[in-house]
Amino acid sequence: MLGGNALVGNACKGAEAYVYINLPHNSIRASGKPLPFPSDLTVQPTILNIELAAPATLFVASGLAPAGAIAQLTTAQLQVKQETFVNSANLLTNRLDMNENSLTYPLKYFAQQEQTITLATTANSQAITLTGFKSGQIKSILFWLTKASNDATNGSHQYLPMSDVVITYNGLQLYRADGSSNQLWSLCGDTKSAIVNTYVQSGGAWTAAVSPWLEVPFAQVNIPYDKEFKLMGGRAIMNAVLNMTLKTPTAAGDYVLHYVPLYAAALSMSRGGAEYVF
Repeated sequence: MLGGNALVGNACKGAEAYVYINLPHNSIRASGKPLPFPSDLTVQPTILNIELAAPATLFVASGLAPAGAIAQLTTAQLQVKQETFVNSANLLTNRLDMNENSLTYPLKYFAQQEQTITLATTANSQAITLTGFKSGQIKSILFWLTKASNDATNGSHQYLPMSDVVITYNGLQLYRADGSSNQLWSLCGDTKSAIVNTYVQSGGAWTAAVSPWLEVPFAQVNIPYDKEFKLMGGRAIMNAVLNMTLKTPTAAGDYVLHYVPLYAAALSMSRGGAEYVF
C-alpha cells in the first residue's frame, strides 16, 4: 500500500503497488483448498470484470512540495494462474452427460452489493435498522464506518472505530460486543486483527493511521483458513429486518455506516451454464 509523501509529485514516479483478489470459488493459499473452477462445464468463456477508480478520486494534493497527487496510472497488469488436467479424459464432461446431470460447486461466499446508512449527527449512540437483504443464508456481515466529509475533502477513505455493537433479529440477540471487544473477537476467530494501515491528511500533511472494520459471524465457529475451502451454512434470512445499535467515536459527525452481507452459496452447473444457489 502506498500513501503519504510516496504519492506526491516526483516521489511517486516508478512506484508499484499490487492487490490480491481472493475469488469466492477458490484460494491460492488455503491448505486442502477445493479444485479450481471447472470452466469446461460452461459453453461461455469465464470473464472477470475489474473496476479501477481514477486516482483523482482517491488522492488529493496535500500542499507539500512538490505539490500535486498522481493524475493517472501508467500501466496495470493482471496475473491469473490456470490449472489444467494432464489428460483430458479426466474432464467430467467426458465421463458424464451434463445435459442430464448437474454439478453443485460450493463457494466460500456470495457478496451482496454494498449498503450504506447515513447516521444521525446528534448523539454517538445509534439505533438503526439494516435492510436490503435477499433470501438466503447469511454467513457473516462486514461493517465499516466512515465520515462523508473525510471522503469528500481529503480522499483518505479512512475507516473509523465503532463500539458497543449489538445486533438482534426478531428480538433474538445474534451478536454483542461491549466496548471495543469486537476487535478481540476478530483476533481470536481469525488470528489477525480486523485493521489495515492507511494515511490521512490533516493540516496539509499526511499522517499514518489505522482503519478498523467489523465482521459479524452468523455461521458456526470457524478455524482460520478452514473457511477458505469448507462449505458452511449460515443464518436463514428471508427478506428480514435486522436491528443494530452502536456507538460512533464522537456525538457530532457526518458518519456513514457501510455493510456487505456474505451469503452461503453454490453454483449449480449443467447444460453448459451455471446458476447461483443460495
